Amino acid sequence: MNHKPKILHFSGHGGGNAICFEDSLGNAADISANNFTELLKLAGNTIECLVLNACFSDDFASFITPP
Repeated sequence: MNHKPKILHFSGHGGGNAICFEDSLGNAADISANNFTELLKLAGNTIECLVLNACFSDDFASFITPP
Protein backbone atom coordinates (compact mmCIF):
# COMPACT_ATOMS: atom_id res chain seq x y z
CA MET A 1 0.00 0.00 0.00
CA ASN A 2 1.47 3.29 -1.10
CA HIS A 3 -0.93 5.43 0.93
CA LYS A 4 -1.36 5.80 4.66
CA PRO A 5 -5.08 6.56 5.03
CA LYS A 6 -6.35 8.20 8.21
CA ILE A 7 -10.04 7.94 7.26
CA LEU A 8 -11.72 4.96 5.61
CA HIS A 9 -15.28 5.37 4.35
CA PHE A 10 -17.23 2.36 3.11
CA SER A 11 -20.56 3.02 1.44
CA GLY A 12 -22.41 0.00 0.13
CA HIS A 13 -24.57 -2.96 1.09
CA GLY A 14 -24.49 -4.92 4.30
CA GLY A 15 -26.33 -7.57 6.26
CA GLY A 16 -25.86 -10.82 8.11
CA ASN A 17 -22.62 -9.67 9.75
CA ALA A 18 -21.03 -9.02 6.36
CA ILE A 19 -20.56 -6.14 3.96
CA CYS A 20 -20.58 -6.53 0.22
CA PHE A 21 -17.67 -5.72 -2.05
CA GLU A 22 -17.35 -6.32 -5.78
CA ASP A 23 -14.91 -8.86 -7.18
CA SER A 24 -12.85 -8.41 -10.34
CA LEU A 25 -15.70 -9.80 -12.47
CA GLY A 26 -18.29 -7.42 -11.04
CA ASN A 27 -19.95 -10.03 -8.86
CA ALA A 28 -21.00 -9.40 -5.26
CA ALA A 29 -18.54 -10.72 -2.70
CA ASP A 30 -19.58 -10.73 0.97
CA ILE A 31 -16.79 -9.95 3.42
CA SER A 32 -17.11 -11.09 7.03
CA ALA A 33 -16.21 -8.87 9.96
CA ASN A 34 -13.18 -11.06 10.67
CA ASN A 35 -11.89 -10.70 7.11
CA PHE A 36 -12.56 -6.96 7.13
CA THR A 37 -10.57 -6.66 10.35
CA GLU A 38 -7.68 -8.43 8.64
CA LEU A 39 -7.96 -5.98 5.73
CA LEU A 40 -7.78 -3.06 8.16
CA LYS A 41 -4.60 -4.50 9.67
CA LEU A 42 -2.92 -4.15 6.26
CA ALA A 43 -3.22 -0.38 6.66
CA GLY A 44 -1.26 -0.58 9.90
CA ASN A 45 -2.18 1.84 12.65
CA THR A 46 -2.85 4.76 10.33
CA ILE A 47 -6.66 4.62 10.26
CA GLU A 48 -8.10 6.98 12.86
CA CYS A 49 -11.71 7.03 11.66
CA LEU A 50 -13.79 4.28 10.05
CA VAL A 51 -17.17 5.16 8.56
CA LEU A 52 -19.41 2.24 7.63
CA ASN A 53 -22.40 3.42 5.61
CA ALA A 54 -24.36 0.24 4.88
CA CYS A 55 -27.47 -1.53 6.12
CA PHE A 56 -26.87 -3.32 9.41
CA SER A 57 -23.35 -1.87 9.63
CA ASP A 58 -23.86 -1.26 13.36
CA ASP A 59 -24.03 -5.04 13.89
CA PHE A 60 -21.01 -5.48 11.63
CA ALA A 61 -18.99 -2.77 13.39
CA SER A 62 -19.49 -4.39 16.78
CA PHE A 63 -17.48 -7.41 15.56
CA ILE A 64 -14.53 -5.39 14.22
CA THR A 65 -11.54 -5.34 16.53
CA PRO A 66 -9.02 -2.50 16.33
CA PRO A 67 -5.77 -3.40 14.55
